[in-house]
Amino acid sequence: ANGANGADGVDGADGADGANGVGVALVVDLLGCRPALELGDDGGAAALGAVLAALPKRVRRLTVRMCGPEMGCGASSSSHASADGSGRRLHLEIKPGLYHDVYPAADADLVVAMNAGVGVPQYYAMWGPTLDLLARRPRRGLLAVTAYTPGELVREERLLRYRWGLQLSLADAPGLAQELAALVAEQPPWTLSRDICVQRASGGEVRLRRGDVVVPANAQVGRPTARATGLPAVVRILPRADLAYVGPNPTPGRSRNYGKLLLWVGGTTGDHARHLPPGEACAARAA
Repeated sequence: ANGANGADGVDGADGADGANGVGVALVVDLLGCRPALELGDDGGAAALGAVLAALPKRVRRLTVRMCGPEMGCGASSSSHASADGSGRRLHLEIKPGLYHDVYPAADADLVVAMNAGVGVPQYYAMWGPTLDLLARRPRRGLLAVTAYTPGELVREERLLRYRWGLQLSLADAPGLAQELAALVAEQPPWTLSRDICVQRASGGEVRLRRGDVVVPANAQVGRPTARATGLPAVVRILPRADLAYVGPNPTPGRSRNYGKLLLWVGGTTGDHARHLPPGEACAARAA
């Protein structure tokens, strides 16, 4: 419930939470909504009210923002008190249109794209502006994507991680080049067996973690990567910390929500020390 900004307080009476007087505001964005499925006859109040009731008591305000090209002609908003009399509030906001157009700040704690089709070739390009917006978020947040089939789920995980992976020149990363030299006989992707600090020629340091995945920068999802005859000049890092979950969806909701993918996106991707100034990232690792 803390989301990416667990320090967010709630003003007024909603800020009270037991003895410590602290409350948390949680913002959730739902993409690609349809009124008949997400709102129902009561405008979604009952279902979202149940979500608020299930959240930890320290969440004093839940804001749900729905958008999609099928959400009607006009924007609307409403606010509801929780049914249990606790003083917690549910705020619902609806805007027709695409996410990158109607919510350009992309500042929610959780962004949910239900059956988005990101892993479907004919839809992937259409998601480009929204995916780029999420990558530029100044604050790290969680993206949840559901899929129709196991194959689509796996493809979406790879597409998103390849798209958001960190590119590094091995000329700037001798420690990484040394690690990969022992792995180059194997077909990529390669998995790091130790932590590595990279001092970039452009300034700053990057901390790579054991378990991070490395692929040649020109690797493409759905196409076998040939066994390398030598080290590639540029590689792409897929941080293990970015992947929170991929697998079956235990609470499918819609009957066709087979699987679920949870990825951290934006902010300092993969590690809080990834883009620290010179000396600080490796010092943090050593500490």
